[in-house]
Amino acid sequence: MLGRFIKYGIICLLGSMSLNYLQLGGFKIHDDLLRDNRGVDIDWLDIFNAITHPTFIIDDSHHIIAANSLSKDLIGLEEEDIIGSYCFNLIHGADMNEPPAGCPMVTLLQEGRNETVEMEIELSHGYGLVSCAPIIPNEKESQVNGSKQFIHIVTDITDRKMAEKKVESALNEKTILLREIHHRVKNNMQIISSLLDLQAEYIENKKDADLFLDSKNRVKSMAMIHDRLYQSDDFVCVDLEDYVLKLSQDLFSTYNTDPHRVAIKIEWLTKLKLDINVAIPLGLLINELITNSLKHAFPDDLSGEINIRMQKNEDNFVLELSDDGMGIPESVNFYDPDTLGLQLVNSLINQIDGEIELEKSVGTKFKIIFPYDKHF
Repeated sequence: MLGRFIKYGIICLLGSMSLNYLQLGGFKIHDDLLRDNRGVDIDWLDIFNAITHPTFIIDDSHHIIAANSLSKDLIGLEEEDIIGSYCFNLIHGADMNEPPAGCPMVTLLQEGRNETVEMEIELSHGYGLVSCAPIIPNEKESQVNGSKQFIHIVTDITDRKMAEKKVESALNEKTILLREIHHRVKNNMQIISSLLDLQAEYIENKKDADLFLDSKNRVKSMAMIHDRLYQSDDFVCVDLEDYVLKLSQDLFSTYNTDPHRVAIKIEWLTKLKLDINVAIPLGLLINELITNSLKHAFPDDLSGEINIRMQKNEDNFVLELSDDGMGIPESVNFYDPDTLGLQLVNSLINQIDGEIELEKSVGTKFKIIFPYDKHF
């Protein structure tokens, strides 16, 4: 009986073959020997024992019917001590009273579904991939015995799991380090911003004080990027929509702009996360343009609206920032400006490989176009 199980189990492992089968003891198998392409006869039992993974034949009550040589060596028991034992005791631990959660044989018995499961195994004192496949007797054999048999294979993956744990540990250390770096950079920039604020208190000239205020806001816009990275899961990419919302709120507060007099509308038509190399220059650019609108577009209690719109267009992202205020004077050459803010805008556009368009029909509208294939 055991010989029939082994023979049929090997046939299940090797797959279907184009051979002339004969009926032997209720199982459809070939003869006792397999002839290779050189005419050499090979015993099925030799093939079973040559399998390089611990392999068992078990019944539907989890008792071991047969075990190959490798599994015997790993277990360290004689064959008579293995046969009849519960597979979950030998594979998963002597203290096991039932199959462990996720056992592929339980899944096969209950759901009729084959699967391979990664589990802790006592057999190699580590981890293994455990799989199970049915050995299906014919109707006559099934009526006689009333039980089913299965091929159970264990692939030792302990070395791989240990290597994965080392990599995971190293990644966790780097994640903690990146989080700490972003946190410290943010704190340092906030200190610089506070120092600029303190220094501005000793400046009596309003024009010079405004320069300090602009510099402080630029530093804060960069600090905000690092704060967003510090709070994110990947520490690499920034959710630009969330950033722009917070940046605009801070700028409204800095310039004491009444939100009932000047409203801001943000329309985001695409999901966009940027890595730090793009997020910082783009964040600075947005800071400059919102600041320009708040400072110059609505003088003398003039009311209006600032609109920020982001969409995806073919191979590019298009960011539109507009207001319905006074507009940029005709005397200002945007592409060759003499003010630091507009010079900075043109410099930042080059850093993100983008281009910028200016419309002056109603108020001021900037259209920033930059590629996403290089950054996402």
